[in-house]
Amino acid sequence: MNWRNLFSFSGRAGREEFAAVNFLTQLISFMLVLGMGLLAPSTDQFTLGRAFLLLGMGLLAMVVSVFLIWISCAVFFRRLHDLNLSGGWFIGYIAAIMLFALMLPQAWWLFTALGLALGLFLSLKKAPASANRFAPQAEPFFPQFFSVRPWALGALVAVTVCLSLLVTLSSQMRNTQVPF
Repeated sequence: MNWRNLFSFSGRAGREEFAAVNFLTQLISFMLVLGMGLLAPSTDQFTLGRAFLLLGMGLLAMVVSVFLIWISCAVFFRRLHDLNLSGGWFIGYIAAIMLFALMLPQAWWLFTALGLALGLFLSLKKAPASANRFAPQAEPFFPQFFSVRPWALGALVAVTVCLSLLVTLSSQMRNTQVPF
Protein backbone atom coordinates (compact mmCIF):
# COMPACT_ATOMS: atom_id res chain seq x y z
CA MET A 1 0.00 0.00 0.00
CA ASN A 2 1.10 3.54 -0.70
CA TRP A 3 0.55 5.44 2.56
CA ARG A 4 3.31 8.01 2.00
CA ASN A 5 1.06 10.65 0.46
CA LEU A 6 -1.82 10.35 2.92
CA PHE A 7 -1.42 13.93 4.24
CA SER A 8 -0.11 15.49 1.02
CA PHE A 9 -2.18 17.73 -1.26
CA SER A 10 0.19 17.42 -4.22
CA GLY A 11 0.43 14.57 -6.67
CA ARG A 12 -2.24 12.19 -7.85
CA ALA A 13 -4.47 9.59 -6.18
CA GLY A 14 -6.00 6.74 -8.14
CA ARG A 15 -9.56 5.62 -7.70
CA GLU A 16 -8.51 2.66 -5.54
CA GLU A 17 -6.74 4.97 -3.10
CA PHE A 18 -9.69 7.38 -3.06
CA ALA A 19 -12.15 4.55 -2.36
CA ALA A 20 -9.94 2.93 0.31
CA VAL A 21 -9.30 6.18 2.18
CA ASN A 22 -13.00 7.05 2.04
CA PHE A 23 -13.83 3.64 3.46
CA LEU A 24 -11.37 4.03 6.31
CA THR A 25 -12.52 7.55 7.20
CA GLN A 26 -16.18 6.48 7.13
CA LEU A 27 -15.41 3.44 9.30
CA ILE A 28 -13.62 5.58 11.88
CA SER A 29 -16.44 8.15 11.79
CA PHE A 30 -18.99 5.39 12.33
CA MET A 31 -17.07 4.08 15.32
CA LEU A 32 -16.92 7.60 16.78
CA VAL A 33 -20.65 8.20 16.30
CA LEU A 34 -21.43 4.78 17.73
CA GLY A 35 -19.12 5.34 20.70
CA MET A 36 -20.62 8.75 21.43
CA GLY A 37 -24.12 7.28 21.16
CA LEU A 38 -23.32 4.47 23.57
CA LEU A 39 -21.66 6.78 26.07
CA ALA A 40 -24.25 9.55 25.92
CA PRO A 41 -26.01 9.50 29.26
CA SER A 42 -29.74 9.38 29.49
CA THR A 43 -31.36 11.48 32.21
CA ASP A 44 -31.63 8.54 34.63
CA GLN A 45 -28.03 7.34 34.13
CA PHE A 46 -26.10 10.59 34.53
CA THR A 47 -23.04 10.23 36.76
CA LEU A 48 -19.91 12.30 37.14
CA GLY A 49 -17.71 9.43 35.90
CA ARG A 50 -19.83 9.02 32.78
CA ALA A 51 -19.71 12.78 32.17
CA PHE A 52 -15.88 12.73 32.27
CA LEU A 53 -15.84 9.69 29.99
CA LEU A 54 -18.13 11.46 27.54
CA LEU A 55 -15.97 14.59 27.71
CA GLY A 56 -12.84 12.55 27.01
CA MET A 57 -14.56 10.79 24.12
CA GLY A 58 -15.66 14.15 22.74
CA LEU A 59 -12.12 15.52 22.88
CA LEU A 60 -10.79 12.37 21.23
CA ALA A 61 -13.47 12.66 18.53
CA MET A 62 -12.45 16.26 17.87
CA VAL A 63 -8.77 15.38 17.45
CA VAL A 64 -9.53 12.36 15.27
CA SER A 65 -11.98 14.42 13.20
CA VAL A 66 -9.30 17.01 12.41
CA PHE A 67 -7.03 14.24 11.10
CA LEU A 68 -9.90 12.66 9.14
CA ILE A 69 -10.83 15.97 7.55
CA TRP A 70 -7.20 16.65 6.59
CA ILE A 71 -6.73 13.18 5.09
CA SER A 72 -10.04 13.33 3.22
CA CYS A 73 -9.33 16.78 1.80
CA ALA A 74 -5.85 15.69 0.72
CA VAL A 75 -7.06 12.57 -1.06
CA PHE A 76 -9.92 14.54 -2.65
CA PHE A 77 -7.46 17.12 -4.00
CA ARG A 78 -5.14 14.41 -5.31
CA ARG A 79 -8.05 12.55 -6.91
CA LEU A 80 -9.08 15.74 -8.70
CA HIS A 81 -5.45 16.11 -9.81
CA ASP A 82 -5.62 12.56 -11.17
CA LEU A 83 -8.55 13.66 -13.34
CA ASN A 84 -6.53 16.74 -14.42
CA LEU A 85 -8.73 19.12 -12.41
CA SER A 86 -7.64 21.80 -9.97
CA GLY A 87 -8.23 21.45 -6.23
CA GLY A 88 -10.21 24.69 -6.47
CA TRP A 89 -13.17 22.59 -7.60
CA PHE A 90 -13.21 21.00 -4.13
CA ILE A 91 -13.17 24.40 -2.43
CA GLY A 92 -16.09 25.51 -4.63
CA TYR A 93 -17.97 22.31 -3.82
CA ILE A 94 -17.49 22.76 -0.07
CA ALA A 95 -18.49 26.45 -0.25
CA ALA A 96 -21.66 25.60 -2.17
CA ILE A 97 -22.60 22.79 0.21
CA MET A 98 -22.01 25.01 3.26
CA LEU A 99 -24.05 27.85 1.79
CA PHE A 100 -27.00 25.64 0.90
CA ALA A 101 -26.77 23.73 4.20
CA LEU A 102 -27.07 27.03 6.07
CA MET A 103 -30.02 28.07 3.92
CA LEU A 104 -31.80 24.68 3.99
CA PRO A 105 -30.78 22.77 7.14
CA GLN A 106 -33.78 20.44 6.90
CA ALA A 107 -32.59 19.16 3.51
CA TRP A 108 -29.64 17.22 4.96
CA TRP A 109 -30.65 14.18 2.90
CA LEU A 110 -30.12 16.14 -0.33
CA PHE A 111 -26.55 17.06 0.64
CA THR A 112 -25.91 13.46 1.67
CA ALA A 113 -27.15 12.25 -1.72
CA LEU A 114 -25.00 14.81 -3.57
CA GLY A 115 -21.92 13.86 -1.55
CA LEU A 116 -22.50 10.16 -2.17
CA ALA A 117 -22.99 10.77 -5.90
CA LEU A 118 -19.75 12.74 -6.08
CA GLY A 119 -17.92 10.07 -4.08
CA LEU A 120 -19.24 7.36 -6.41
CA PHE A 121 -18.19 9.33 -9.47
CA LEU A 122 -14.67 9.95 -8.17
CA SER A 123 -14.30 6.34 -7.00
CA LEU A 124 -15.36 4.80 -10.30
CA LYS A 125 -14.15 7.31 -12.95
CA LYS A 126 -11.05 5.99 -14.67
CA ALA A 127 -8.33 8.62 -15.13
CA PRO A 128 -6.00 8.85 -18.13
CA ALA A 129 -2.89 6.74 -17.67
CA SER A 130 -0.57 9.42 -19.00
CA ALA A 131 1.13 12.19 -17.05
CA ASN A 132 -0.80 15.44 -16.65
CA ARG A 133 -0.02 18.95 -15.42
CA PHE A 134 -0.02 17.87 -11.76
CA ALA A 135 2.13 14.73 -11.71
CA PRO A 136 2.97 11.49 -13.48
CA GLN A 137 0.50 8.63 -13.27
CA ALA A 138 -0.68 7.76 -9.75
CA GLU A 139 1.05 4.82 -8.10
CA PRO A 140 -1.20 1.85 -7.34
CA PHE A 141 -2.47 1.92 -3.76
CA PHE A 142 -2.97 -1.84 -3.58
CA PRO A 143 -0.50 -3.29 -6.09
CA GLN A 144 -2.00 -6.11 -8.15
CA PHE A 145 -5.10 -6.53 -5.93
CA PHE A 146 -7.65 -4.58 -7.97
CA SER A 147 -6.17 -5.62 -11.33
CA VAL A 148 -6.66 -9.30 -10.48
CA ARG A 149 -10.11 -8.82 -8.87
CA PRO A 150 -12.16 -6.41 -11.02
CA TRP A 151 -15.18 -6.70 -8.68
CA ALA A 152 -13.18 -5.56 -5.62
CA LEU A 153 -13.37 -1.82 -6.35
CA GLY A 154 -17.15 -2.00 -6.79
CA ALA A 155 -17.50 -3.94 -3.55
CA LEU A 156 -15.33 -1.43 -1.69
CA VAL A 157 -17.36 1.48 -3.03
CA ALA A 158 -20.68 -0.23 -2.19
CA VAL A 159 -19.59 -0.92 1.39
CA THR A 160 -18.36 2.68 1.73
CA VAL A 161 -21.70 4.05 0.53
CA CYS A 162 -23.58 1.85 3.02
CA LEU A 163 -21.24 2.94 5.80
CA SER A 164 -21.67 6.60 4.85
CA LEU A 165 -25.43 6.23 5.02
CA LEU A 166 -25.15 4.54 8.42
CA VAL A 167 -22.99 7.38 9.77
CA THR A 168 -25.37 10.03 8.45
CA LEU A 169 -28.56 8.32 9.57
CA SER A 170 -27.24 7.39 13.02
CA SER A 171 -26.05 10.94 13.65
CA GLN A 172 -29.36 12.37 12.41
CA MET A 173 -31.34 9.98 14.61
CA ARG A 174 -29.35 11.09 17.66
CA ASN A 175 -29.48 14.69 16.37
CA THR A 176 -25.71 15.03 16.65
CA GLN A 177 -23.03 16.38 14.36
CA VAL A 178 -21.15 13.91 12.18
CA PRO A 179 -17.44 14.02 13.14
CA PHE A 180 -16.74 13.86 9.44
